[in-house]
Amino acid sequence: MITSIGFYLSGVIAAAIIFIGCRFLLAPSTAAVAYGVPAAIESHSRAYLSAKGIRDIASGLFAAML
Repeated sequence: MITSIGFYLSGVIAAAIIFIGCRFLLAPSTAAVAYGVPAAIESHSRAYLSAKGIRDIASGLFAAML
């Protein structure tokens, strides 16, 4: 019983991390405000936000594989 609860909980957490990463790729300014990072329209801010989105997606996929 506890094993299955942990299994499903880890899946939900992995899906949430992937969702956060997708949000940083699809709506970077909204996600940055929610995250607490000041983001501008400048290219270096966009690069940071897209790198964070890709990192979060990779982390969520890695957690899902485990």
